This record gives sequence, structure tokens and C-alpha cells, in this order.
Amino acid sequence: MLVFVAEPHAWQQDRSDIYDQARANQAWNEEFITGFSAAATQFQQSLAERDLLREYAVKDAMIAASYVMLAATELGLATSPMNGWDEAEVKKVIGIDNRDDLAIALLMSIGHPAEQRHHPGRRPLCHTVFRDRYLAA
Repeated sequence: MLVFVAEPHAWQQDRSDIYDQARANQAWNEEFITGFSAAATQFQQSLAERDLLREYAVKDAMIAASYVMLAATELGLATSPMNGWDEAEVKKVIGIDNRDDLAIALLMSIGHPAEQRHHPGRRPLCHTVFRDRYLAA
């Protein structure tokens, strides 16, 4: 079981290790680091002003979870994202029940599939894909 924890205030922590690694790998130059750092801080401050830090941290955790699912599939593993859990209980189990600053974004089971299942199929695209405007039923 994987638990994806969203850290809405992680942006306020020291990020120098990221910049040091990018320098060492010659991925980012000083101009980029300075600009990126300023832009990232400005963006996060804007989210804080609009009370959206938690929402965006959860979205970021969901993006990470999506890539974990893709990587697991490539390794022949099965995954299943879950919803409907009790956040307080999950936080208690993983030892962060005293951390109101953290949010549980997603639980995902992962492992070797017991059997190979056939895909059940999908709804026709006309039910789920819209051009120009979303057409509510």
C-alpha cells in the first residue's frame, strides 16, 4: 500500500539541495535557478493568498501517483488508486496524526496481479470527450 501525502507548506523549506543537484548535473545555470526560485515562490505565495495551497499540493501528489502507476505497470505490477478512506485513521496508521499541516492525497495498492483480467471496455467517446464546450447531460 502506498500513501501519497500532500505537503502544502513544503515550498517554504530550503530547496538548495535541488539547485545544487541541478548545478552538478549541468541541468540549470545560475540565471535559471534565480528565475525559477523567484517564480516558484511568487506562485506559491499567490496560492496561499487564495487559500489554495492544500488543493495544489494534493494535485501535485496525484500527478506523482499517476507516474507511479505508469512505472508499476511497466514493471508488470498492478495498481489500484483508492478513495473513501478516513484521513484521520490513515494519518494515525502512518504516524502523522499530529500533523494538521499534511493531507492524505491518495492511497494506492500495488503488487503482482493474482490473475490477468480482460479490459471491460470504455464508454463511447461522445459520452466523455467534448469539443469547444463541456456538454452536461
